[in-house]
Amino acid sequence: LDVPYRKDLKGLSRQIFYKRYVDKAMLIVSIAYLLLALFETPRWGSQVPYPDILNFTAISIIEGGIVALLYLELFLEISFHSEMSFSLIREWLTSDYWTLAKTITLVFILFDYILWVFSPIPIRFSPFIRPVFVLCRKSWMRSVTYAAAHTVIEASGVLLLLVIHLFWFSCIGFWIFHDEVY
Repeated sequence: LDVPYRKDLKGLSRQIFYKRYVDKAMLIVSIAYLLLALFETPRWGSQVPYPDILNFTAISIIEGGIVALLYLELFLEISFHSEMSFSLIREWLTSDYWTLAKTITLVFILFDYILWVFSPIPIRFSPFIRPVFVLCRKSWMRSVTYAAAHTVIEASGVLLLLVIHLFWFSCIGFWIFHDEVY
């Protein structure tokens, strides 16, 4: 995919700044966001796994800061590709599926975070989709994810045949040996 970048001097200087300083820092932020799942509570008001280290308020503030940094990075990335015009942003997002996945995930995580902090909803879904930020970060991670997904799809036929054969052989074994069972 050829993702269009801005060619003016301001856009190029932002890209250089992003590649030099922001990219590595945001990788660390994404990994910290994944590791935050080890310290947060699975439910609102439940006991924190490590109460001496972090409580609910500290975890919610840390996660809010990380989500704000991820949104800031998304807006910075949008500024590389367009002059904030909606048609250019839409064209860019339809040509770059990883950024589209990251954007949809960020919107979902924001709603999940707001519901988690301000209401007693007992279940959170955002910890399950956090790896998207690490996978979207580097091209080699995207290619490994793509290859793993295609491998699972190709192997699904073999796994389905294995399940079918196990089922039929179990039925045959039950039919042959059903007198000895009772």
